[in-house]
Amino acid sequence: MLVELTEIGKAAACKHKNLRVYKNRKGPRYRPLFFVPKSATVFLVNIIQLGKAYIHRNFMNFVEPIRDRKKIAQIKNLLRGEGRFLDLLLFVVGINTALRISDLLELQVGHFLDDHQHIKRRFWIKEQKRGKRQEVVVNASIREALEEYFAAYPEIISDQINFIFFNTKDNGFKKPIKRGQAWKIISSISQQVGLRGNFGTHSLRKTWGYHARMNGVDLALIMHKLNHESIAYTKRYLGITDDELQAVSQRLNL
Repeated sequence: MLVELTEIGKAAACKHKNLRVYKNRKGPRYRPLFFVPKSATVFLVNIIQLGKAYIHRNFMNFVEPIRDRKKIAQIKNLLRGEGRFLDLLLFVVGINTALRISDLLELQVGHFLDDHQHIKRRFWIKEQKRGKRQEVVVNASIREALEEYFAAYPEIISDQINFIFFNTKDNGFKKPIKRGQAWKIISSISQQVGLRGNFGTHSLRKTWGYHARMNGVDLALIMHKLNHESIAYTKRYLGITDDELQAVSQRLNL
């Protein structure tokens, strides 16, 4: 029995030793991969695994921005009240930098502190997804969250390569939290403040873009910041309606 795989399926099929993988070649490109399960049980197990991968890749990316600034303030206050300064910093840095979660989780002490342990005004990273150099500005909101964070975890500044968003279950600061953990943090806190819809780590990046646009920032600049290929895609990505843009224009009386 042959089953056609998606891009996710290709990766999953190559990882499993109990699958026989075939490649058909026609011209300069490879055609889709196929696999043959050795048994009905193995087949069902792999269908489930592929389904989980599909949900992780698609469902987790189709999230909403946090449109209400009052909800943003409510999330900050809730995290501060519960003493969750690591989660607070993750949230604040995410909505103020538009970094992807893969880049956020790789941030280290040396990105934020100089050799004299002073908070930097800006730093640069190389994006994991596209390999582009990205400037990260440390604004007042990030600085405030950093000061609270370092006060809560003073020992983390002992080494510049310690991960900012470290795994609390691991001894030391040498391993960052997983993407799934970060997703649960943002999803859970969104539910706690009464947000309805699908919210996760990608909501942080979308929140930056949404509020930048609603504050009159040109779509071309937002597209550049988010490293998108077209303005049309950026508009769809942000989920901004024509009615919302019209409301902005009506408020803007120069």
